[in-house]
Amino acid sequence: MTGFPRDFQSKRMSGRAQIILTWIAWTVWTVVVTLKIFSTVGKIPTTMSTLYQYVDFINTFWAKQPLYIPNDLRGFHYLPIMLILGTPLTWVKIQVAGAIFELFSVGFFTFSVWRIAQQLARFSPALIAGIILLASLMPMLVQMEFIQLQISMIAAMTCATAAGMRSDWRSFVIWLALAVALKPLSIVMLLLAAVTLPKTRVVLIASVVALVVVPFAFQDGTYLINEYANYIHQLSYITDAKAGDWETQADISTFLLAVGFNPSPLARLTLRLVAAFGTLVMVWRIAQLRIDRATSFALLIFSTSYIALFNPKQEIFSFLVVVPGVAALGLTYLGRNIADWRGWVWIGLAVAAGVRWGIKGVWLLPSIMIVIWIGLIILTLNPRRWCDLLSAKPVDAHR
Repeated sequence: MTGFPRDFQSKRMSGRAQIILTWIAWTVWTVVVTLKIFSTVGKIPTTMSTLYQYVDFINTFWAKQPLYIPNDLRGFHYLPIMLILGTPLTWVKIQVAGAIFELFSVGFFTFSVWRIAQQLARFSPALIAGIILLASLMPMLVQMEFIQLQISMIAAMTCATAAGMRSDWRSFVIWLALAVALKPLSIVMLLLAAVTLPKTRVVLIASVVALVVVPFAFQDGTYLINEYANYIHQLSYITDAKAGDWETQADISTFLLAVGFNPSPLARLTLRLVAAFGTLVMVWRIAQLRIDRATSFALLIFSTSYIALFNPKQEIFSFLVVVPGVAALGLTYLGRNIADWRGWVWIGLAVAAGVRWGIKGVWLLPSIMIVIWIGLIILTLNPRRWCDLLSAKPVDAHR
């Protein structure tokens, strides 16, 4: 795709202006994030900080104490493999661990955005990466403030997408497996890929099995079996929980509650299953055209959009998950025609989804996601239109 350089030249934007715009985006990103990191590391974390909780969970795991509380919305919601990967954080002081965690998260996310920018526009990846990072700035800072693994999860999912767009399926599987190891929510993208991409199915399923089995090499089998059982009960409890059971919840059920509907647990589960099936159908239809670039990008944007609206544990500060993909979608339009209003609308939706709306976000953020979903459905009613948009050749911007 040659979009940005050609289009910018057609609009008489000089190469120097492109460089200035790119470096403004990168500089703002770097300065703000660096300041945030030093601010976080310079303070002594309280016992309520997420990093302290991660460390506590790691110690709990090695002490063979209960990890999962079956009838609680809070607590540990990851796979045991994450605790094994995170164990080195307990070998250093908590402040040092915080610095390592934040720097790794920022670096990993930046790397992932660069990788997908290379696929979106080979001649100006720095410009596209800078714009995506700038759009992601506010939700990224929120995630850093709460020291969340979602940053690394979406980074791994984005790296998987970039690998799939260049038909590197070995790397695709490795990145997706890492995403699930870091945060199981990314299983949405893995399952979509396993169904719609037969060539990855066996390896993806084997990778999930490996993530579950590997901890048995490090910990007592009876303890782990019991914990996995508790984990299943915990997930069931979370799924059945009433809308608004915690004030920061911001999924489809809290939106429905805000507009006067309070569906039963069975109705909420049915809604999520129907949405999951619909998501699968849309991605499957795109995959049937056998264009790796289009299918891989669809896997990212549809899986993250599903997570952002239908995940029962979605919270107001967790919408970073959808921002990079939606911003990248907008840039595919602008790369062909800088005046294409559709590109600016998608960029606007990405920014709006990442704004820190506060408590009103429990209804406003799901509302934004509904608009995003409507746009995605319209865009993919004709799978060929989606594939043309993500193809390597320029297409009519008004098609």
